[in-house]
Amino acid sequence: MGWEEYQVSGMSNIASLGLMGVTALMLTMLFMPLVIKISMATNAIDLPDPRKMHVTAMPRLGGFAITVSFIISILLFIPFEPRLVAFLIGLCIITLIGFADDIYHLRPVVKLIGQILASLAFILIGDCAIDSFGDLVGTGPLNTGIFAVPLT
Repeated sequence: MGWEEYQVSGMSNIASLGLMGVTALMLTMLFMPLVIKISMATNAIDLPDPRKMHVTAMPRLGGFAITVSFIISILLFIPFEPRLVAFLIGLCIITLIGFADDIYHLRPVVKLIGQILASLAFILIGDCAIDSFGDLVGTGPLNTGIFAVPLT
């Protein structure tokens, strides 16, 4: 599916993507005050220290507002297809892991497992595994076979 299929009511591709971006930006600005309140209520704040640029406590959940806005914008402007659904599932897994990490400070191994699950969701549901490296060395196609998913 090419970008030409993501046009909104006959608008150009650039205009369609611009409208999607502006929508995501406006939604983020709308959600941010609520997310700041949630950050403060759940103590999901980043305190200043010598390694940080900020000098006051900063809410950590801003990425959540940005991602939710991005997802809503995608759902409004891009037609559903299996790879989009797979992408959104993976994105939701990453977002939930990030949200939990902002509040509970997850161990790195837990975050890694979440990233692997998100990748697997995209690869398996979206059928997006790298099945060949093409004619990489001039001896014909270099197929990945049973290693397609792990290599991807």
